[in-house]
Amino acid sequence: MSKAESSFQKPGISKNKEEIASLSLGHIHLLRSDQPAALEWYRKAFHHGKIRELFLEGMNSDYTDLKMADHGISREAYDDILQTLREEAKKLKK
Repeated sequence: MSKAESSFQKPGISKNKEEIASLSLGHIHLLRSDQPAALEWYRKAFHHGKIRELFLEGMNSDYTDLKMADHGISREAYDDILQTLREEAKKLKK
């Protein structure tokens, strides 16, 4: 586990910080080409957030802001993750 990962997994952090930490851990796993683990962390972050649409909008802009294409993450793969989360959000609304 990297130093970044261990710092994000400290117990007793606030819900907002927990959402950010989970999102960051998702990005770390995605950059390591571990999409299943990334998706699990994104789900944790997604379920901590109060406004899921804002979360998805933020994640969408992260692709460009973090220059994920430069790290070998295709837009299509990232959009697949976003779509999975959107579909899960729809099921939660029912």
